[in-house]
Amino acid sequence: MTCQDCTEVEDTCGEGTCQSVAWTSFAYHDDDELDIHTIEDAVRARSDALRFIYGAPSLPTGTPVVETHVDSPMSGLDGLDHVDRLTMELSHGFTSVAYLFHPVKSNGKLMIFHQGHSVAYAADGGQQAVDFFLGRGWQVVAMCMPLYGECTGPYASHGEMYSATFEGASYLQFFLQPVAEVVNYAQDDLGAREIGMIGISGGGWTTTLAAALDPRIRVSVPVAGSLPIYLRSHARDLGDAEQYGYEFYQVIGYPDLYVLGSIGAGRRQLQVLNRYDSCCFAGTLYQDYEDEVAARVEGLAPGAFSVFLDQSHSSHQISRFALEAAIGHAVDGDGITIVDDIAPAYGAFQAVGAWQEVADSRSVAGRQQESSVAGDRAAWTHTGEPGEYRVSITWGTDPALSTAVPLTLSADRDTELAVDQAAAPSGWSDATAAWQDLATNVVSSTGVLRVTMVVPEGAPARADAVRFERLCTVCTWYADADGDGFGDADVTRTACAGGEGWVDAAGDCDDARADVYPGAVDAPEDGVDQDCDGSDAAGGGDGGGEGDGGEDPSDSGDGGDARPPRATEDGGCACASGSGGGGLGLWLGAMALVAVGRRRHGSSAG
Repeated sequence: MTCQDCTEVEDTCGEGTCQSVAWTSFAYHDDDELDIHTIEDAVRARSDALRFIYGAPSLPTGTPVVETHVDSPMSGLDGLDHVDRLTMELSHGFTSVAYLFHPVKSNGKLMIFHQGHSVAYAADGGQQAVDFFLGRGWQVVAMCMPLYGECTGPYASHGEMYSATFEGASYLQFFLQPVAEVVNYAQDDLGAREIGMIGISGGGWTTTLAAALDPRIRVSVPVAGSLPIYLRSHARDLGDAEQYGYEFYQVIGYPDLYVLGSIGAGRRQLQVLNRYDSCCFAGTLYQDYEDEVAARVEGLAPGAFSVFLDQSHSSHQISRFALEAAIGHAVDGDGITIVDDIAPAYGAFQAVGAWQEVADSRSVAGRQQESSVAGDRAAWTHTGEPGEYRVSITWGTDPALSTAVPLTLSADRDTELAVDQAAAPSGWSDATAAWQDLATNVVSSTGVLRVTMVVPEGAPARADAVRFERLCTVCTWYADADGDGFGDADVTRTACAGGEGWVDAAGDCDDARADVYPGAVDAPEDGVDQDCDGSDAAGGGDGGGEGDGGEDPSDSGDGGDARPPRATEDGGCACASGSGGGGLGLWLGAMALVAVGRRRHGSSAG
């Protein structure tokens, strides 16, 4: 990690990242260090946070009052069937209203969209976010913050709420209880098979806390919603009282909230920050915590955390580019990562030389980089799960570009390639760009892949985006020449499927004899170690323990063959890793008690 582009005036280069001195004109909790080190810590932290907010270590059990087929608060939505109005009467005179958008054809999943501080759901990219998920078959619930729009209460501001007393609980309940009730409704009444949440600004902050408190929210995408308090170096990043209230963030800091929102089977959190945001949380300070939070999540249990830096605009919004290039893939869990030349800025894309930005509507983000200096280099790096990948590249075609731009595709081995950038990418198109495949069976045993481009002599080259799609998890397969279901440990291949003559179990001590394999019946004193235990069976007794005078069980014809079934010739990997073991079991068991003490009718999304 480097100190490139410390764009904020107050930022300095320190320890390899852009850092700032914290803005200290208010009392704040220093959340520089992660306090969650174990699964037990995570269980305790969630319980403590729930108790602080609600006065008890559990989520609310209520559900909304539903009015069906109402007028839509948003116009121009494609794929919309009808809209329901959800009303939640909270305590102390607060009312929260949300709208449920039903798609024409549902995929059985529900996405909660939280608008935050705007009174219009369509603002700040809300229109395209709701439209994006409706078009993919998601039911979408649009929500607002207390005291904004139809979410009403007896106070004039969040600051007044912060100063009030609520009988052993916190004012934060009025931000988070409506989300919990919507999740209850999604499971108990809608039967949603998966629940996700995305929010912008204050809605992004709400998404962070809601996902941390409720493991039923499987995938969460807070957009321009928060930074750890220790990194809030600018007054514009302070936010409303709920963002920095001293008491709550003594209980749990933001980095630990990010961990809680990410861990759990099938859970993931993609934090989206706008580098040139006109409101808040701009810049690149995420570099100071992303790797540590991601590593802590990976070390604790299944789950994933990452940050996507959106550089395609200079507004405070959920952009179409972020939806298409990152958010959609994170939500779908399809194993696709698009590394663009301008987003993200660090590590994943690096350029060396005299590269210049070129505006091009055909580009993934509307811009790409070009160089005419021979030897200039650009590199796209993907760091993910081991597996077999499809790798594709795109560029904005121009007759003046080179017809033979050299590329190196590096994974477990290097492959030298070339593309003709004077012609359009020849292959296929998706929502983001036209792509040309570089290879469709790239095996990476580490999950790290890199595409490197070098500008050739005589003509310029362009660097736009590379798409990495993980097709499957790779396994080690063993040659099984005799077809007994066990392979030779010294003859292997790494791939998604073994193919004819390959199995996922080693241990055959003689791969030329089908009667020799681990677990076979070892005929006594015949000079052959049939069961591969290192020695021939001794004579005497009943012939090695066979129940009917030593008859070969393979001759019975009625299932007596003791050999295990052969691995499928072209099936999936039986060797794929499983769950996180005892720690995960503790996590899931504790969360069943801590998170929701209630009867569920719908399927679990956690």
